[in-house]
Amino acid sequence: MIQNILAVLVGSAVTLIALIIGNANTWQQYVSALVIGGIGNLLWPLVAGIWLHRKAKARRDSQIQDEVNKQMNAQK
Repeated sequence: MIQNILAVLVGSAVTLIALIIGNANTWQQYVSALVIGGIGNLLWPLVAGIWLHRKAKARRDSQIQDEVNKQMNAQK
């Protein structure tokens, strides 16, 4: 939980710095950028987890298929 909060704070700080450097005009631009940065940082672990899970599943399925092919060739 603390890691998620820290990730949101760091992402928001980076977004804020980018806005300051980019000369944002109104406080609404700052707030919207901070909210978008925070939401992005909250969702990033979920996206990364889904991607890594699919990659591991594809690798496992490939290994299973290779073993099946090896056994089928051994039977011939």
